Amino acid sequence: IRDSILNDKKLKVLQARLDGETKEKRSLLKQLDDEIFDLETRAQETKVENDVKSRLVQKWEATRHEQAQFVIENKENGLLSSSKKTRDDIDRELRLKSEIDVYINYCIDQINDKISFWTDKYQREVKAFDADIARHRDHTAELKVKYEEMVIL
Repeated sequence: IRDSILNDKKLKVLQARLDGETKEKRSLLKQLDDEIFDLETRAQETKVENDVKSRLVQKWEATRHEQAQFVIENKENGLLSSSKKTRDDIDRELRLKSEIDVYINYCIDQINDKISFWTDKYQREVKAFDADIARHRDHTAELKVKYEEMVIL
């Protein structure tokens, strides 16, 4: 009996220790479960955060690409506009040059006509003066002959 009582006491002590150990292990298990839950939650939050950041980076890259494309298109349009304006200016300049060449040739023809007119007039007047001079010379020679005849007489 004494052994039985001792065994009962031992059993109670062991049972109490087992209950304490079980409680402690359950507490530790609950703590570990809580930590695992926290870690899983943080991992899930990190995954969501990374997904959001990844989408933001993709959108940022797409926007940056669109902006670069917009800037390039604006520069291209500016260059095309400048090129067209320059081409139009060149065409206008060539047309003006052609018109000026026509006008200069017209003026040259007019001046050549005037030169021909004045050259012809000059030559006619020179011939007329030469004829007058020859007539005056002849008349002077006649008068000289008459004077000499008169002086001799």
